[in-house]
Amino acid sequence: MQIETATLKAILWDMDGTLIDSEPMWIESERELMAQFGYLWSKADGDICLGGPMTRVCKYMKEKSQSDLPEEWFGDELRKRMLTKIESGVTFMPGSYQLLMEAKEQGIEQALISASDRPIVDLVLSANPDIFAFAIAAGDLERTKPDPLPYIEGARRFGVHPSDCLVVEDSKVGVTSGLASGALVLALAHFEQIPNSENVFVRNGLEEVSLDDLKEIHQLWRSRKAPI
Repeated sequence: MQIETATLKAILWDMDGTLIDSEPMWIESERELMAQFGYLWSKADGDICLGGPMTRVCKYMKEKSQSDLPEEWFGDELRKRMLTKIESGVTFMPGSYQLLMEAKEQGIEQALISASDRPIVDLVLSANPDIFAFAIAAGDLERTKPDPLPYIEGARRFGVHPSDCLVVEDSKVGVTSGLASGALVLALAHFEQIPNSENVFVRNGLEEVSLDDLKEIHQLWRSRKAPI
């Protein structure tokens, strides 16, 4: 039975590691690239770079490579590798496709809010037409995650307040962005030190929740907040 509620207007999705299983591709690409400089890319390195943005990742890789190459070179190389891997096909994270379809069937708006570059985001969008109203990628706005601007802008484009939205994230960078926007955040437990806030709830994976669960959680959350 559907829960009739007017509180959840839109779902704002992170992409890498939340919607699609692309984080292993990023780590593999980073490892391949850094191996050219004789640097063994560790899990700790990957964790530091989890969630982007690309500018921060490139700066970190340049420092670790001890190279004179510009930071932009690392971004270009990573982008080429990721485009090749994604073109070969990606899989949805467990539970994500089911939630996408449930929200579409029930008329809840959805958008993709990513710290990945536009060419990578567009490739994922083209493989999943008619699901997302729009996507915001790194470089589209003057600031990206962990700044709240991408999620604030996402809500604005739907003509709603961020508190009318649910942000779905899997990294500290993304959760920080979503919380600062004023939205309710579903944090997937893929990282340590998830912020302790009444505006975030944690699940191990999206297969643990249905859309009705999310609508009910959002409604209860909004009922505890002062009217906007």
